[in-house]
Amino acid sequence: MNVELSKHPIVDDLYVVTINSLDVYFTCVSYDSSEQKLVFERNDEVVTGKLTVDNEYQLKEWERALDEMDVELEHLMD
Repeated sequence: MNVELSKHPIVDDLYVVTINSLDVYFTCVSYDSSEQKLVFERNDEVVTGKLTVDNEYQLKEWERALDEMDVELEHLMD
């Protein structure tokens, strides 16, 4: 699976995660530990996509990549 993370070229505070050829647009992202998924949202209300995180290493890599883009990863409570 090919995954890329980028800022939207025109819209401020909008980000794009591209999974293979599918673009998911988001303004915030959270981690749901009960489902082991990253949840991508726009304006904290519309879920635009979910991505399964298989292990702690993958979660740390996502945290690092998001941090480099100044995107905070919110951890949802169980």
